[in-house]
Amino acid sequence: MNKRYKRIKETPMDRLSALPDCLIIHILSLLEVKQSAITALLSKRWQFLWTQSPRLIFSDKRFWLQPRSRLQPREVQDFVNRVNRTLVIYGQNDLDTFEVEFPYSKSYSPDLDVWVGFAVKNKAKQVSLLLNHFRDGEVDNMYTLPRTMFRSAHLNRLTLRGCVVAPLGTIEWPSLTELSIEDSKVEQHVMDKMLSGCPVLRCLVLIYCWGFDRLEVSSKGLYELRVSDPEDLYFTSPLLQISAPYLHTLSVTLYPKERKLCLENTPSLVRATLDFVIVDWEFNEELISNAKDLLYNIRHVKVVDLRYSYMQVLTSVAINDYQFPQSARTCLLVEVPLEESSIHVLVGLLESSPKLESLVIEGSHTYLPCACLDWKTDLDCDLLHLKSVVIKDFTGPDVVCEQMLMMAKILLNKAPTLEKMVFFHNKSFTSSSQPAVNESSFKIAQALLSYPRSSKAVILLK
Repeated sequence: MNKRYKRIKETPMDRLSALPDCLIIHILSLLEVKQSAITALLSKRWQFLWTQSPRLIFSDKRFWLQPRSRLQPREVQDFVNRVNRTLVIYGQNDLDTFEVEFPYSKSYSPDLDVWVGFAVKNKAKQVSLLLNHFRDGEVDNMYTLPRTMFRSAHLNRLTLRGCVVAPLGTIEWPSLTELSIEDSKVEQHVMDKMLSGCPVLRCLVLIYCWGFDRLEVSSKGLYELRVSDPEDLYFTSPLLQISAPYLHTLSVTLYPKERKLCLENTPSLVRATLDFVIVDWEFNEELISNAKDLLYNIRHVKVVDLRYSYMQVLTSVAINDYQFPQSARTCLLVEVPLEESSIHVLVGLLESSPKLESLVIEGSHTYLPCACLDWKTDLDCDLLHLKSVVIKDFTGPDVVCEQMLMMAKILLNKAPTLEKMVFFHNKSFTSSSQPAVNESSFKIAQALLSYPRSSKAVILLK
């Protein structure tokens, strides 16, 4: 055999370099810029491939692995300089994604203006400006979006954190489908501009935002709305009004001590998630009234998800013989404390859900004691449509929650069409406690097999 041919044959093939440029560029686009730029050292061919990536993601683990107080100004400045150098040598490409996350201070405002202009000029479809700063409500220390950001025909997803959204003119985002704003000031007139300037918007997320008191959505396209209040509302109005006749999914985390939610005109709502931000647990009349009104306003919703803090307030309502409004819900998800009062509020919710088909109960080991002399521990009606029950995170290696077993006993007896009941152990326990977990499962199985049942439901322990 020819020695030259033999040497070529024995040389290992560099399969990565054998790939076409377009595929290598796609692989590099899955990396952050700092990682993809290192490949320039591989060879002359690789030297500028990373600059053709359609995704530019600038981040540094140091910025979110340690407190901001420990960061050195030089570290942040080096990051800003690296972004600036990258944009200088980057080719003129149509961008799919432009994302930057770093600890912001006012001195970097000119740099950010350049970055935003670059993203808009290169027709970025997804833009994320994640500016980390102390949440103190001082707008003067926050970044104000430049005018160029508010006119982009190519933008379809925008994520903002720590920004002031205050356009002087109109907002024109004709292709925007997803908008997420966190820890930012958005005044009412700006909110109105955004809702009118995004004709195809499908998902709007407002987390820890302030400055507005009304969300009036007339668009038929908006599918999902998520609103979360901070613990300190800054300049927010004590009333938040939401009117959205075509909205499908709504998630609200309300700070009920300072604000009341008013849901108006939501006939198309199919899924609703409710929670409260409560710090001091003062159950006053206003708080209780707020919880009642919300439950009444979503009585037509098919899928209802009630989170822990809201359920705590609802428990205090239930023990005072509150008549839960009759609802049309077919699926109910609840996060409840592992205490006897949970049975009381669950019974109330079930009795007001005659069409219920699916129930998910998630336990929580933190709780607030409630005083009640007479717990209601049985249903006054049968659950004729209930087919599926999931009960999870209510057991530990050394304890079986008797309240949840009591709930299972009620359901087995009152659900004649039940097909399946599934129990999940607490996910926080590791394999080191497996023998105790097995013993707990055995106790649960013994109890469940002894309960009378009105159906031939399959019971699974996981």
